[in-house]
Amino acid sequence: LLLRRSERLIETILALWKCGAVYVPIDPDYPDERIAAIVRGSGAALVITDHDALGTGSTARIGDLAPVLLLDDS
Repeated sequence: LLLRRSERLIETILALWKCGAVYVPIDPDYPDERIAAIVRGSGAALVITDHDALGTGSTARIGDLAPVLLLDDS
């Protein structure tokens, strides 16, 4: 989960728990290298984010490491 603290974050966590999935919280304010290392190291099958979090640094390159689901596009 690459999201800022908000209602959307809580809703997404609850939805993931309900479907039995696990998540790794990632703060969009982390340095770009750290975000990439977390995604790589966790073996993430999907990165859930929104345009607000993607607007920071090179987090737009996250799509090269794992598929990205943008919550604002739904």
